[in-house]
Order: sequence, then structure tokens, then C-alpha cells
Amino acid sequence: MTMSAVFLVELNQSKKAIVKLYDRRTAFSLRKTMIREIKTSNNKTREHDYRRFIETGFADTLNSTTYAGTSGEDEVFIHRACINLFNTELGAYEKLKILQGSSIPILYGVVTLRISETSQTRQRYFDIPGLMLEYVEGYNLLDASLFVQKEEVKRLTFESTRVLAQIGALGVHNRKPHPSQILIRHERPVFLDFAISRLRDDFESQEEWYDKTKSAEGTLESVLAEILARDEEVSSQPSSDLFTSSI
Repeated sequence: MTMSAVFLVELNQSKKAIVKLYDRRTAFSLRKTMIREIKTSNNKTREHDYRRFIETGFADTLNSTTYAGTSGEDEVFIHRACINLFNTELGAYEKLKILQGSSIPILYGVVTLRISETSQTRQRYFDIPGLMLEYVEGYNLLDASLFVQKEEVKRLTFESTRVLAQIGALGVHNRKPHPSQILIRHERPVFLDFAISRLRDDFESQEEWYDKTKSAEGTLESVLAEILARDEEVSSQPSSDLFTSSI
């Protein structure tokens, strides 16, 4: 499940980039969260309902009070959620500019994919925003024990907590950091995915910001045991099983 579509592109012969598109049509995990049964808009009926609802002119005023439960309205809510994710992640990269290229990917720019033409006032409902980011090659922290020794796994984990604290000090609270979203490049952790973060600018006071970001949800200590347990499991496997697990 994913909240954004990700594509690998070549900028030139020596440089690659990742394009993340915040497209309601492929936001499968977001759909699972927002709609009871898993629905996709990858069919003509839902797309027709979405366009028809946009053309009525009521999309801008749609809220929980006026919601009638139609598939077109569902698509509008999911589109709004995707836009919020995009704005949050873009805001996070801007706040963390000093860490780009080292602890987080470089933000190369913002892209827009236009999937349909309509009137200027409604075009935003058919434009898909995205980010073009540095392509980071490496293994993720959760799988670190497949590549390095146990002591190095510990070092990388604690280094990740240090970087996470630095990210928080710069005004970005990663609400659900997970080892699978931390890549190891040149023996250093690189954090990915800030779409479900909290930004300091969204809070009126420092006290409110601290209150919302002090929980263990935003730390890696809560998953340290998971990484080390995985390390112990891999270390105890016979060599033949270890080879099989690494294919």
C-alpha cells in the first residue's frame, strides 16, 4: 500500500531522480483509511462521477455536513487529502534544506502532471502535484542486519535517532518514522517520506508544538527492539537459510 506513486527517472547519463506524484487514483492506503471498503478510481464510472461533481461547482464547498456519500464526493475528499500530503512534504523539505543531500534527499523541484483539461477555475482538481527528489541508493535500516554486523546496526540505529532529533529541532515532526523508510548510504542514514509529518508553522505556540510532538510516536526508540530482534533472528539462521532470505 502506498500514498503516492513513485517513478525513477534519468536526468542525464550519470544522474537519476525520483518523482513522487500525489495522485488520488493511486493513493491506495489513503483510500483504505478514508473509505470503508477499498475503492479505486481506476474505472470510468468513478472518474465520470468525479468530473461530473467538479463541473457542478460544488466541490469547493463540500464538507462533512453537505456530504451525500457519492463516489464523486469521495474522490474530492481523497484529492484534498493528497494535496495536503504534498503541501506537508514540500514544507518539510523546505524547512530541512540544510540536511538535503546528507540526511534527506535533495529536492530538485516541483512537478505537475495534467491529466485532463477543464476551465481555469477547476483545473486544480485535474492537476497532480509532485516532487522531484534525489535518487538514494542503499539498503533500509530494517534490513541492515543482512548487510552489516550487529554493532554497526546499533550504531546506525542510534545515529538515526540523532538525525531524527535534528529534524525535529528544525521544525519537522515525523509522526511515524519506520526503519523501512530510512536508507543507509555511505554508512549514514537518509530519511525518506515526510508527508505525514507535523510542521512547526502549523502551531501557534512553542508549548502547543512541544505538547503535540513529545510522544514516543515520533521517535525511533520504539522500533529499536524490532531492528535488534530481526538482527538476532538473522544471526541465528543457518547459512543456507540466510542465503535464501537475502535473495
